[in-house]
Amino acid sequence: MAFYEGVPYLILYNFFFVMPLLLITFAVALGLSPKFVDFARIKHRNKLRLVMGLALIIIGAFVVWWQI
Repeated sequence: MAFYEGVPYLILYNFFFVMPLLLITFAVALGLSPKFVDFARIKHRNKLRLVMGLALIIIGAFVVWWQI
């Protein structure tokens, strides 16, 4: 795999997994309470699992489609 072939995978990975972590980190650094973040995570656990599952399905479809 050449470098240019891996770039779309890296961008997709960063969009779905790294960016949310950075947003949460910056929100806490700017004053959002870690307790509130934990409460929201627990309150919306099912929605988060659904979004993460859909993200993995999209990434899987992208990988399969890209290889064809």
